[in-house]
Amino acid sequence: MPPLLKIDIETSRTIAAMERLGDEIEKETRPVAKATADSIAAEARRRAPRGETGALIEGIRVEDSFYDNGYVVLTTRQQMPSLPIWLEYGTTRMDERPYFYAAAELEASGHDRRMRAAIQDAIDKADR
Repeated sequence: MPPLLKIDIETSRTIAAMERLGDEIEKETRPVAKATADSIAAEARRRAPRGETGALIEGIRVEDSFYDNGYVVLTTRQQMPSLPIWLEYGTTRMDERPYFYAAAELEASGHDRRMRAAIQDAIDKADR
């Protein structure tokens, strides 16, 4: 029996548009990602427990991602590398004192909204 419906689509223009869109999307979304990463880092610094040295707060930083297509927010402490994890989740001898993931969660909905807008801007620019 022959197929009930057959659709032939010429995809070369669609694929070419998607390839162009990739560059446009990165141009539009990278500044949004940087702003979000900076906001997460700033909020984590505000929420982090104040120690005697301030080393934990100094260890909260934003870096380029490994593939240089976004940003990573890190929390480290040179002298006690596990301290951020202990604070975030607690230990058998210490209650949790979360600061890092709470900061990220606060930014989640705003980041999603801003990224959607940036992607739409990239699509609109590619259509011109």
